[in-house]
Amino acid sequence: MQTLDPRSDTQRGAFNAVITAIHHEWIVLDQTRFDPTHNGRQSDLGFIESVPVVGVAEEGIGLLHRVDDPHATQGMRMGQVVRCRIDLDRRCRLMRLHSLQHLLTLGYQASINRAERGVGTVTDQRTTVELRDSNRPPEIDVVRLQRWVERVISDDLSISSLTKPPEPGRRFWQVDGVGVLACEGRHLTRTSEIGAVRLEAETRGESTVLLTGALL
Repeated sequence: MQTLDPRSDTQRGAFNAVITAIHHEWIVLDQTRFDPTHNGRQSDLGFIESVPVVGVAEEGIGLLHRVDDPHATQGMRMGQVVRCRIDLDRRCRLMRLHSLQHLLTLGYQASINRAERGVGTVTDQRTTVELRDSNRPPEIDVVRLQRWVERVISDDLSISSLTKPPEPGRRFWQVDGVGVLACEGRHLTRTSEIGAVRLEAETRGESTVLLTGALL
């Protein structure tokens, strides 16, 4: 399980790989520890040698590590061994906000007493959950939800991946005593690692509410 401070494990933050395909806008490696963009969650960023990686996306030929300067890859070649580094401070923020996103969903489900889940995004600045109702905007008490989230965070509950998921082939995460959600992303090991947060809700149109969470 990834910890809040993965800098203590240098093998996760820096690694060697071999270039298997290269283009002036992207690089493919024989193996990588960069997490790609997935289901509204931003990818890891970092460096391949001194070349900044500004995004990672999964395509047919593998994970494309996109670079910010098309000219930066000119000196590289297929078969070259390169040193790669992940921006671990940013990854920590993504993990904290991703775990917070799950708490927003679980808190909303608890308030309406049913398994309602919306579409969400996770960036290194904020997390969102878009909730929809076919007839009218969902009713959300933001103050009550904020207090619930703060209580769950302060209770320092365990966050763990289920060893026996309810659906084979899918990964499920459990917040101890709170609930379970299907997710393939990285998470913290304890709710307390999320830290202080601020929540907001915005009505959009006639049937949508956007829940937003940010770190303080």
